[in-house]
Amino acid sequence: MKTWLTVLAFATLLGSARVRAELPPGSYDTLRVEAPEALLIEVMGVKKAAKGNATEVVAVARVLHVERTKAGLRPGAMVEIRYIHINAPIPGPRPVPLLAEKVIVPAFLKKGEGKDFEPAAYGMSFVMTPER
Repeated sequence: MKTWLTVLAFATLLGSARVRAELPPGSYDTLRVEAPEALLIEVMGVKKAAKGNATEVVAVARVLHVERTKAGLRPGAMVEIRYIHINAPIPGPRPVPLLAEKVIVPAFLKKGEGKDFEPAAYGMSFVMTPER
């Protein structure tokens, strides 16, 4: 019996190593609703730098539409968005996707360092789709 319990415990540990810890249901929707900046942007350029298991991303985007802003952004303004993209899945919130040039996406942002912005809702910062 003791051996069987040991095998079961080991199998449980192995299985749980592949499970990603997500935020509770509704968390991403709440983060998007509470984001200081809710915009529609066109990504003009993206710079990427590999850093181990991650990629540092700096995206330059033009604001096309402003739903709400605490920073006083207006259509036509240029914003710089900085974030880290995790290349291999790790436990935690959904990773922020890599933005591509010449795409138009919604952006839920918060103020970062200096004049920069950063994603406000982790991996759901550049989509409108409600959580399922």
